[in-house]
Amino acid sequence: NVEATKTVVDLISEQMEKGFEIPSDKVITVESSGSSDNVAIINCCFGHRVNETMGRVVALLLSARKGRNIGIEIDPYRIKLTPASSKEVLEVIKSLRPEAVPELAERALLDTKLLQWKIIHSARKFGYLSKDLDLSRINLRKLVIKLKDTPIYREAVREIFVEKMDVEKASELISQFGKSIKIKVYDSLSPIGLASREHAFDLLMPGKPVEALLRIFRQRLEKEVTVFHCLNCKYTVKTPIRLIGDLRCPRCHSGLIACFNARRKLEEIPKKELHRIANLVLSHGKKAVLAMNTHGVGAENAARILSKYYENDDKFYLELMEAERRYIRTRGFWD
Repeated sequence: NVEATKTVVDLISEQMEKGFEIPSDKVITVESSGSSDNVAIINCCFGHRVNETMGRVVALLLSARKGRNIGIEIDPYRIKLTPASSKEVLEVIKSLRPEAVPELAERALLDTKLLQWKIIHSARKFGYLSKDLDLSRINLRKLVIKLKDTPIYREAVREIFVEKMDVEKASELISQFGKSIKIKVYDSLSPIGLASREHAFDLLMPGKPVEALLRIFRQRLEKEVTVFHCLNCKYTVKTPIRLIGDLRCPRCHSGLIACFNARRKLEEIPKKELHRIANLVLSHGKKAVLAMNTHGVGAENAARILSKYYENDDKFYLELMEAERRYIRTRGFWD
C-alpha cells in the first residue's frame, strides 16, 4: 500500500525534524504533556507479551506511589498510562530491578478478571470446582485470595505467563535499560506519540473509505462461527452466523436462545450471563447475535450497543466495528 507507506515515512520524518528520537529495540522514549493528570506514553518496540509485562508492572508501581488506579493501554509498540507524567514514569522505570519482575507481574494480575477466570478453569481441572457450578453465586475475588499460593493458583498464573506475558524477556530487557537500551524522556508528545492516540488502522489503511472497511467487517462477521444454545432443552449447535435464520430452537421451539462466539466454551460461561445473552437475542434478534460475536464485546457492552437507535444497518455495523477497534487498542480483557 503506497499511501500507507508514505504516511509512515512522513510520520518518521516529522518525528526527526522535531528533534524526537525514533523508538526502536535499542531506544525507548517516555513522553507526556508534562502534567501528572495527563497521559504518559512509553514507546517501546518489544512486542505485545513483553509490553504487557512491563506495562502491568509500571502501572502497579505507579498506582502504589500515587495512591490511585492507573489506566493502561498496551500494544506491541507502546504503553499508555493515565494519569501519569513522563517524570513519574521515568522514576518508576529507574527503580525496576530485573529479579523483582516475576513477583511484581504476579501481583499486577491480582483483581484482574483474567486471573479470576484462569483460576476457575484451573480449579475445574484439579476437581476443586464442579463444571456445573453456577459461577454467578461465587465471589471470584475471594476465591482467588482463598486459593493463593496453592497448586491451582500457581497453574493459573503459569498459564497467563505463558500465553499473555513474557516475564523472562521483560526482565532481560529491563536489565539493559540505560546500557545497551537508551531511554529518552520528553515533556511533550511526539508525532509518533500523538499518532498512537488515533484509531489503530487509520495509520495502516489511511486510504480505505469507511464503506470499504464496513463491507470487509460485515463479511468477516457473517463468517464467524457462533454457538446456538437453547436454555430450555439445552440443544446446542455451532453454525456460521450467515446461516442463521429462525432464532428459535428447532427441537423445542423455545425463543430463549443464547448465541456467543465459538471461541468461548459453554461450560465456562455463567448461567446468569447466558440468560442475559438469551434475553438480548429475544429482544433484538440477529443484531444481538452479531454484537455477541464481535471481538471484545460481551453481554454488558452488547446491551449498551443494542440500546441505541441506528438510522440504518451501516450505522449499527460501524458501532460494532468501533467497539472492536477500542478493544484491540485497550486490551479490555485485562480489566
